[in-house]
Amino acid sequence: MLFYTLLVILVAALVRIKPATEYVGFYAGECIGACNISYEITSDKLTIDEISNDSVPGKHHVITGDFDSLRFRVPLLILSQITGRFGCPDCSDGGASTLGFKLLGMKFNYAFDRDKKPWYFYDAHDIIKDRLSKIQKIDSAYHK
Repeated sequence: MLFYTLLVILVAALVRIKPATEYVGFYAGECIGACNISYEITSDKLTIDEISNDSVPGKHHVITGDFDSLRFRVPLLILSQITGRFGCPDCSDGGASTLGFKLLGMKFNYAFDRDKKPWYFYDAHDIIKDRLSKIQKIDSAYHK
């Protein structure tokens, strides 16, 4: 029985899904400026939401185009993380990276402490960092 349980966990860790809608972002509780940044990625649309903690107005806009290259695969085992947190995101005033997706109409969101990542999703920080950088370049080019 233990063997089958371990086998199911291993398979769930290896199987990666590519949802139709994905989210990446960053938030910090104690900051000035755009403190909550969220990007929604689909194959043909990029939605940008930036929320400010001060008098600077936030921004929301949608860019259409081919964004399939920004999409990523998520390990199925992440669904077992019921708290939606890895480590203690934003506890040490370092902010938190976020990653999420829609699967079967339900939205799943996860917050990552910069020093913590699940063993089955070792590249989570790299994916988030890469997507944030690429999206900021797309946003800058779009608003020249």
